[in-house]
Amino acid sequence: MNAIPEQDLFYDVTDALEEQGLEKVIIHHMNRKTAEPELLRQFTIYEEVLRHEDGENSQMIDQMEDIRY
Repeated sequence: MNAIPEQDLFYDVTDALEEQGLEKVIIHHMNRKTAEPELLRQFTIYEEVLRHEDGENSQMIDQMEDIRY
């Protein structure tokens, strides 16, 4: 998702993922006690990026941007 260069395409991709039931998959795995930590981390990043793109403040995204540059 990070490599998607334009916002319209980003939303097209995330909309398609949501239509395919990604939210249910995320909830299922987030509630599992035996879930793979790296998978949970990726789901958390995905959710944070969506919040950030929607204009909500995200401390995690701000920290990630600081690390990248």
